[in-house]
Parts: sequence; C-alpha cells; structure tokens
Amino acid sequence: MILLEKNENKIKLFFYFVLILVSVNTIWTFFEKSIFGDLKHFGDSQLYFCALKKYAENLNPYGDMNCFGKETIMHFQYTPLALIILYPINYIDLNTYKYLWFFLELISIIAIFFYSKKIFRFKTNSLILILFILFSFGGVGWSGFLSGNISIILCAIILYGINKLVEKKISLYLISIIIVSFFKPYYLIFLLSGFAIYKNYFFKYFFFSLTSLILINVIFFYFNQSLYLNYVEVVNIARSNIFYENFGSGIGLIGLLNGFIIDFNSNLLNISQIFWLSVVFLFSFVFIFYIKNIDDKTKLCFSLILSSFLNPYLMNYDLYIPIISILYLSESIFFYKNKINNIFFSLFLISFLITIHDKFACLFLLSLILFLFFINSFKNIEKRIS
Repeated sequence: MILLEKNENKIKLFFYFVLILVSVNTIWTFFEKSIFGDLKHFGDSQLYFCALKKYAENLNPYGDMNCFGKETIMHFQYTPLALIILYPINYIDLNTYKYLWFFLELISIIAIFFYSKKIFRFKTNSLILILFILFSFGGVGWSGFLSGNISIILCAIILYGINKLVEKKISLYLISIIIVSFFKPYYLIFLLSGFAIYKNYFFKYFFFSLTSLILINVIFFYFNQSLYLNYVEVVNIARSNIFYENFGSGIGLIGLLNGFIIDFNSNLLNISQIFWLSVVFLFSFVFIFYIKNIDDKTKLCFSLILSSFLNPYLMNYDLYIPIISILYLSESIFFYKNKINNIFFSLFLISFLITIHDKFACLFLLSLILFLFFINSFKNIEKRIS
C-alpha cells in the first residue's frame, strides 16, 4: 500500500501516456477517413442551416430536410425560440456558414477548456486536460466536435454560467441557463448548481427562471401557434418506436430504458418519460434538502454530475461537462477516509475515462459516482444524528 502511495504519480503518468496514444490513434483515424478519404462531418450544422432557410421562406422548419439535394429523415428538433436566436444565419451563404460554424465550435472547445480550468483549478497539466476533454471514452468529445452539433456551444455557455455562479454573479448564471434552455428545455436541470452554492435560498431564483422561460414561450406561442404545433409534432416523432429504431434516444436514462422496452417488443415508450420525471424529482429533492456539510466546490462538481446523469437524451456531444467533473473528482476524492482507498478510486476514474469505450460507459460511471456520493452523504447524516 505504501508502494502504491509512493508511485501514484508514476501510475498516472502511465495512464497519461495511454491517453496520448488513444488521442493519436483517434486523430490518425480522422485523417485516414476524412482528409485522405471521403467521410464528411458537421452534418448536424447543415440541418440547422436548412431549417433556418425554410423558416425564412415561411415553410415548416420542422418538416423534411431536403435542402441539399438528398433525402434525410432527420428533423430540426429545437424549440421555435432557437430559430429566432439563430435567425441571423439566414443572411450568409452556405460556404460562409460552414466556416463560421467551425469557428464557433472551435471557440466553444477553447471556452470549455478555459472555464473548466477557471472553475476547478485543475492540478492536471493543461495539455493532458484538453486531451481528456476531447478523447475520453474513446474520443467522444472529438466525435461530438466533428458532428457539428450545437450542444458543444451550449456546453460552453453552461460553463460560462457556472463560472459566473462561482463569482457570485447570479444574474449572468441564470441568463446562461435560460438561453441554453431555449434550445433544450431539459437543460434547466443545470439550475441544480445554484442550489449547490446558495442552498434553499436559491429557490426564488429557480422559480424566477422557470416562470421567465414559461412566460417567454407563452408569448411566443401566442404569435406563432402553428410553429409550436409543428415543434410538438416533431417531438412526438422523436419519442416514437420508429425514430428510436433508426436513431436511438441517446445514452441517457430515457435512451437506456427505451432499449429495454424495445427489447421486450413493447410500444409503451412513454414509460421512459414517466420514469425519468420520477428520478429527476427524487434525486433533485435529496440533493437540495439532504446533502450538507460538503464544501461548495465539491458539491458544485456533484451538481454537474447529477445534472448530466439526469439529461434524458445524453449524447456524445453532451459529455464535456461530466468528463470535466469526473476528472476533478479524481483529484479531490472524499469518499473514503483511508488515503489508499482514495488513491485506488482516483486511479480507477482516470483509467476508466481512458480505456473504456463502450456506448453507455459514461452513464455507468456517473451512476456509480452518484451511488457512492449519496451513500456516503447518508452515512454522514446518520453519524450527525447519533
């Protein structure tokens, strides 16, 4: 055990070397298939461009996406408010848009790295940190970047907001979360981080944010009813068996449960939504009212892990925040009083991030961390009572 403690840094250096090999292999595969081959990327960004052009022409932006001469069964799935925010894109041509979107995605990756460093003050070397962000779990961050999905930009905005929360600038934090919720309403779950810092005092800010988001949507619905009805229709399509069989539902709780339901030849996919809502309520309630006596930075980290775990449609391009949070935990484990046990778990987290490339690996790790977190917290509650 003493030998393990003495060689902890050497073991981590070995894992970092493996991470570098994984990164090089991923980049080489990219060059082989995309630079020297004909594999195309940033497909999601073209979908947004097509939807915006249709919206500008008073056509249904949630209908068929056949703007580029080829059929696709993909649809624009963000709220009508997202169309308003992205509307200025209509004034540029497709080629300019591609360069602009690439630039925005690149800036977002840099912002994710910058705000991660600023929020958590990582001990990990900056190069190693950026490699973790891009190439953990078999390069999910890299593949997310190449998809051109807007979630990367939204993750950067969330981390900007979290940084403002740490700086006690609540208004900027709330605005950030409301903005990303214009695209994905379930991103409101990141308001849990406010409770991590301000405890029950944050309820008034939570209700203000929720009320503001609902009110904005109600006003916009009044003037754009047909657009909202089209949005609801495409959301219903995304919850159907046919959609799941073609595209899946991500690697979040709903995606996982949908897989079980389909395997049993059931058409009751609504069970997944009911299950998810129940889990959100239960976990959020326990986190807000029962988790105490933990320093703000650690509780903030767990709020981000819990928010990611509760993301119903977690995808590879949503994993930047959980990866950052897991990496911070590997530097500041508090589960065990025994230092050797903490070292073991820290090394386990790092090795898991680097070596496990399974589709649901991140969800499993988030589940394990939250299980240990809640068990440890309730043990502390029992000790305080006794």
